Amino acid sequence: MILKTSLCVIFLTALTAVIVYIKRRRNILWEARLAKRVKKGRYSRAAIMINNRIYKGLGHPSKNRTDELYLANLKEKYCGPDYCGIHWDEYMRIIQKAVYSSEGITEEECFMIVETWRRLEKKDIRHNSQKNMYKNSMINKK
Repeated sequence: MILKTSLCVIFLTALTAVIVYIKRRRNILWEARLAKRVKKGRYSRAAIMINNRIYKGLGHPSKNRTDELYLANLKEKYCGPDYCGIHWDEYMRIIQKAVYSSEGITEEECFMIVETWRRLEKKDIRHNSQKNMYKNSMINKK
């Protein structure tokens, strides 16, 4: 019985390590592609990559069928003092220009999109670590 339990724990630990490795590796490759696109001056493609990642973070796509709904959902999810300084109307204007305009976006506009993404990523990491700290403190109290 103890041997089966030990093997099960070892297997689950190894599986978790593999999953974490794959997710991290995928993120590293994604960021490398993003950096390559920015370096080559493909600012519209880089902005679209970032927008796709933010879009997926909002949940089910049916909530974001139009640009107006997407903008409203961005403002709803990422509002408050933690996200002050993020101008979602300007973000949406740049993304629409990247998607629909034949001339693309400028380096400065791309930088604004990258900075918005970095701020959201940093807030998500901080928010998730605070949630985990709260969960751990609740577990320890039981």
